[in-house]
Amino acid sequence: MRTQVTITPTFWTKGSGKKLRGKPHAQVLALYFMTSPQSTHLGIYYCPLVSILHETGLTEDEFRAALPLIQEIAQYDEAEGIVFLPEGAAHQIGETLTTGNKIRKSVLSQLEVYGSHPFVVQWVRRYYDPYHLEHEGIRKPTETIASPFDAPSMGHARVVHAPDPRSNPETRSDQRSQSEQGEEAPIVVPLKQRAELWAKNPNAAAFQHPDPHRWTEALELAQLVATTFGIEPDVLRPPTPNGSLDGRVRLLLERWAEGTCQARMREAIRGAKNNDLIARNADLQSLQTIFKDANAVDKYCRLAKGKDAPRDKSNRQVLTPEAAEKRRKLRAREF
Repeated sequence: MRTQVTITPTFWTKGSGKKLRGKPHAQVLALYFMTSPQSTHLGIYYCPLVSILHETGLTEDEFRAALPLIQEIAQYDEAEGIVFLPEGAAHQIGETLTTGNKIRKSVLSQLEVYGSHPFVVQWVRRYYDPYHLEHEGIRKPTETIASPFDAPSMGHARVVHAPDPRSNPETRSDQRSQSEQGEEAPIVVPLKQRAELWAKNPNAAAFQHPDPHRWTEALELAQLVATTFGIEPDVLRPPTPNGSLDGRVRLLLERWAEGTCQARMREAIRGAKNNDLIARNADLQSLQTIFKDANAVDKYCRLAKGKDAPRDKSNRQVLTPEAAEKRRKLRAREF
């Protein structure tokens, strides 16, 4: 339950709040949606109709009459029980959100919960530029998504995906297969899933999660390397027109796709500073050295904890019995 929320006094004197003068049921409902115990700083949250009626004291008829009057302040998907405050995040978080702000992780994790619900699409469109969402591998929605109240059945959620004329036939085919199966790709996708798509289908990934060199996670790691070794941060290059990735970005994507979490990546960078060879050689103080493979990540994470720390082999490739025997013979010089 939230214990604190921000509401500006100008609600009563101008804008959408002023328009509700003489409409007490609409005023109650608008203020309830803004201060609901279940509300979030994101401005999207779950609140079933039974809770709304019980806590506001409105009858169902009064609720339905008031709801269309407060669309500028709040929208409600009755079928899903989801509330959307278009300006909620601006009031609770701020008009802008920098890439280094720690609240970003909380905001995006909350957004993931609602998949590609129309309210998420509207939220992303509203905050894409001020919150710099291009750094999260999110493509800006271009199709106008109607509110659930525009649907034939009130409160019934709809999601419309706009075809992108820049996408190639392979990408369009991929989208058709998703549509035929009735599956909607979520707007906010976890890092591992984004990286896996880049490994499996770069064409689709470039359309759905563009510019990995600008993702918050990549920029964070490049900056951490610079801070750790006292050097200038690497400038990660964008993909070339033919789809080739910057080698540093490619390595990061490979590690993320393997399941290496961001916290472990940060730990590897800090551990690399304890490696004598890297500490002495500025040319090795780079993303390419630290993340060249899973074994390197394990090694530097171990150094971050101390030289006597046990080895973490969870990311290592398991050899087949034949390969293991071949390696044993080579080491024993049994040719």
